[in-house]
Amino acid sequence: MITFLGFSPVLTYFDGDTPAQQGSVFELREHQEEALASLVKMREEGKTIALVQGTTGSGKSAIGVLDAKSVSKRVPFLAHTKELVEQGASNFEKLWSDVSVGRFYESFHDTDTHVVCASIQSIIRNLDQFRPDDFGYIIIDECHHASAKSYTTILSYFRPGFILGLTATPERDDGADLLEVFQAVAHKLDIRDAVETGVLCPVRCIRVKTNIDMSDVRINGFKYNALDLEQTIMIPDRNRLIVDTCMEYALGKSTVIFCTSVKHAETITEMLQERGVKAKAVSGSTKPAVRKQILKQYADKEIQVLCA
Repeated sequence: MITFLGFSPVLTYFDGDTPAQQGSVFELREHQEEALASLVKMREEGKTIALVQGTTGSGKSAIGVLDAKSVSKRVPFLAHTKELVEQGASNFEKLWSDVSVGRFYESFHDTDTHVVCASIQSIIRNLDQFRPDDFGYIIIDECHHASAKSYTTILSYFRPGFILGLTATPERDDGADLLEVFQAVAHKLDIRDAVETGVLCPVRCIRVKTNIDMSDVRINGFKYNALDLEQTIMIPDRNRLIVDTCMEYALGKSTVIFCTSVKHAETITEMLQERGVKAKAVSGSTKPAVRKQILKQYADKEIQVLCA
């Protein structure tokens, strides 16, 4: 059974993760101005660490860059994947173009730039290349992905004046509360508010109902047992329903299908390809060069569907 859950045509569409650009002038959205004002007030009150929670696509990274720019101290931008590190570097280069921006991951080892965009693990493995007082402001992107040990290592080594965590989802796999680390939320924008205020495009949601019984799937905190989930979810009839629904409602549109495992993503990809759809699977096991090529093909619309 497929249920149509609604559509709101009065809401406007906004495309992009950074503020609208006209030449060298950037227009901040209202929620970004509110977040920046809140961060300034928190520092005036003597707070030294905070969290900005915002749904994907709402411009969290721009808030971090512009707040760091207002403080004007050296900054490491820390993230858990190379792609997020590069996104961060791109945002700094656009929004704070008068300072040097370097990278610190894999073969990149920039340590003297004003901004160092780095993977968390690369920084932890090479702390001896930095002094504790090297940075005055630290940004941790998608901070719910970092382990508690990673936080402890970084926050106990460096002595910045302010630390900012950015996240779309404050829930962690291990059930730990992010506020135990970041102490206070400077600003929050959930997906409902983002859609209602026009920050994100309206959602047209189609629910595909199946008779799958999830009661025997083990769960630890927020995370399902991967093997249980795959065995329960990845059955031929259900996979066929997913592909049929995609063909009926998303044919011709750029599409991402989030799957329960690498094997599940590869199976759905093969089924779509058999139906003549240009589809590719990507996962953490995909080689970086191949993943980069696939993502570029998707961005260039050479691939219609990504199964992740």
